[in-house]
Amino acid sequence: MYVYTIVSSKLKKMNIRIIYSIFLFTLSTSLFSQNSGIILGSWIKTEMEAFDKKSDPFIEKRDEKFIKYTFENNGQMYISSVYNEKGNEIKYTIKNDIIDLLFNKFKIEKIDARELVLIELNNNKISPSSTRMFFTREQVYLDGLALNEKDIIKEGKDYLHIENQKVYPKFRNKDFADVKSFIQPFVEERSNGKEHLSYSTFVINTDGKVSDIKIHHHINKSYDKNLKKAISKTNGMWISPIVNGKKVKVLKEVLFHYIVFPDLKNVNGKIEVNQKTSDITKSYESLFKKGNKGISYGEFRICIENIF
Repeated sequence: MYVYTIVSSKLKKMNIRIIYSIFLFTLSTSLFSQNSGIILGSWIKTEMEAFDKKSDPFIEKRDEKFIKYTFENNGQMYISSVYNEKGNEIKYTIKNDIIDLLFNKFKIEKIDARELVLIELNNNKISPSSTRMFFTREQVYLDGLALNEKDIIKEGKDYLHIENQKVYPKFRNKDFADVKSFIQPFVEERSNGKEHLSYSTFVINTDGKVSDIKIHHHINKSYDKNLKKAISKTNGMWISPIVNGKKVKVLKEVLFHYIVFPDLKNVNGKIEVNQKTSDITKSYESLFKKGNKGISYGEFRICIENIF
């Protein structure tokens, strides 16, 4: 009887430890699941600092640049330095609150519905020189930006927003990260191998459908026809931006600048590059877009000054 009591007592303690271990495992799995789920979507970097909070010129320089991280649930992540683009695709995994981006690893220090804090690991460890990165959920970040009235066109009782850093639509297609890569197969090899500029605009409505497609800087009839066809096919691939809690219409622009590659010659074993002069400069692009924007506002004087 005495032996049975001892064995029974040991079994009870063992069962308690097993149950407790299962509880901890379930809890940690649940927390991981919540964290891996809540991280999905786009985050905007708002601040960077050294882990020990000491001044670091390199980190301060990186802090000045715009960075957007977009996590998707299929192990794909995108890093972008442009507000209205998803950017470059990278595979990622999350295990024990460590995000592995293959080229780098981050420790999740904090995560909730609004804020994400990552610590960049050095040799898989946190060191005083490790970089701490603060992120804000994209929509929260956008809600905090000021709305520029110059980017709004009144159309009767309706309003049309010109795409800008606060108000921009999102392109959603599982095979293409952005609308330009979607359009490219429709128009490739139609620029005749010459330097050209293609500039078009279209309206993205609140239901994700496109309308009012206009080509402002033409290349040729074949190119323009296929460009319009490609833009039309993006119907339903857009998520309209939200301003003051409501979806709004957006005027979207798409620009392709086709360049002519330089001539390469082998002269006595050395490669000589004959760089060809570009007729379409960045200044020209900027002035043309500004002039076209003036037309949208009805400011013909600005338009004439910038285009002619």
